[in-house]
Amino acid sequence: MTPHSRLAFPAPSGSSWSFTERVASGTATRLWRRRGAGAGAIYYQGLILYASAWVHWERRNAHGVRAQLNKTLARLDAYPAAYLGLDVAELRAHCVAVRQEVAENPDSWPDRVTALPLSLAASRLRGDEVELEE
Repeated sequence: MTPHSRLAFPAPSGSSWSFTERVASGTATRLWRRRGAGAGAIYYQGLILYASAWVHWERRNAHGVRAQLNKTLARLDAYPAAYLGLDVAELRAHCVAVRQEVAENPDSWPDRVTALPLSLAASRLRGDEVELEE
């Protein structure tokens, strides 16, 4: 089981797609493209960048993991603690913790970090998200 297989993005029936493939070729990318450069697009970019950090994890590329997590944090910093049902504060904290683990354990970091299970909860919908206006 890869760390991605526990995440809350189901693969199509009969598929063995990784979490990263599902996000990069799936919902987040379609939503980001639909938003264009408008409000909300940065949120989806942040999720896509988070997914790409785990591609670098699979390749054991510490620099790539740190770089993508830095970009994720830069995109998600403008968002509140919860957005569209996702616990953004938890995701940001996880990015910081993984980035630190990678920096402090150059030889063992791939075995010490896992992806955060991204799950949505209706209780975290605020109601003022731009995506809900359409």
